[in-house]
Amino acid sequence: MNIKAAVQALGAILLVGACAGSGGPVASVSKLPVQPASFGPPIQVTGNAKTGSSPALALEGGYQLRWTITPDKPGCAFRLGVAASAGGPTVVDLGQSVLPGKAPASGSASFSIAPGRYFIQADRTDPLACKSGWTASLQAQVAGAPSKAP
Repeated sequence: MNIKAAVQALGAILLVGACAGSGGPVASVSKLPVQPASFGPPIQVTGNAKTGSSPALALEGGYQLRWTITPDKPGCAFRLGVAASAGGPTVVDLGQSVLPGKAPASGSASFSIAPGRYFIQADRTDPLACKSGWTASLQAQVAGAPSKAP
């Protein structure tokens, strides 16, 4: 095959491909952020206003936590953590927010944890710590959705 014939053949292939695709929908590929798969319904937990701690939870794997609090005083610091015992040391720090006013505030954190019985709790050791109760929703991000411990 000579060069002229090869160019004509290639042109015909491209023309047929372009015509074949012009009558139907065109697929487009876009890169969306990958969200981890969720398993089971979210678990709602409440932090006791007196202690700052949730009831015991059986947790395993990865979680997305979304919290809400109405601060008891402007400028208070709200720090959540996961502990192996109520009032015990934090094994996973979920971050801190300084809440400028007394309006409801919310935030989120992701964490992974080994299987066990845990408490989500607000750190009350800081003199500027928020002392009001809080609520949170935990959404399991891996197999083995949590359940409330008896």
